[in-house]
Amino acid sequence: MLAMFVSNVIPAIIVAGAAGFGFGSADISDMIYMIRMSMVFAGIATLIQAIGMGMVAIALSVGLGLQLEPGALQHLPATAKVLMTSGLLPAALIAILLNIVIPHEPEEPEEPEDDFDMDVATPMPPVSGSES
Repeated sequence: MLAMFVSNVIPAIIVAGAAGFGFGSADISDMIYMIRMSMVFAGIATLIQAIGMGMVAIALSVGLGLQLEPGALQHLPATAKVLMTSGLLPAALIAILLNIVIPHEPEEPEEPEDDFDMDVATPMPPVSGSES
C-alpha cells in the first residue's frame, strides 16, 4: 500500500519542482493540489481495474478516496460533508447502489466436452486366474 502512495506522490513532486512550484518556492499549494489530483486519478484507475474484483473493492476505493481528498466534497452542505468524509458512509452507499445497478448472477461452471463415452457405472468382468 505504501508503494502505491509513493509511486503516486513522487512523480507529482518531481513535475511540480520542474515547473517551478515545488519545495523551496514561496507557495506550495499548487504542488499539494497536484499530489491530491494524482491520488484522485490513481483512485479512478483503481476503480477501473477493480471492476473485475467486485463491488466491495470499488466501494472501498471510493470511501478511501473521499477520506483522503475531502476537498472533493467542498460544494456539499456542512452536514453532508461531515458524513461523506468519514469514508464508511460513502463506501456503504456505493456498495448498495452497485448491488442494485449491476446484475450479479453466479457463473455456472462449464461442463467439459467428452469426446469419448465412458460409463463408469458398468462393472468390469472378474479376471479369472489360475487357481492352485
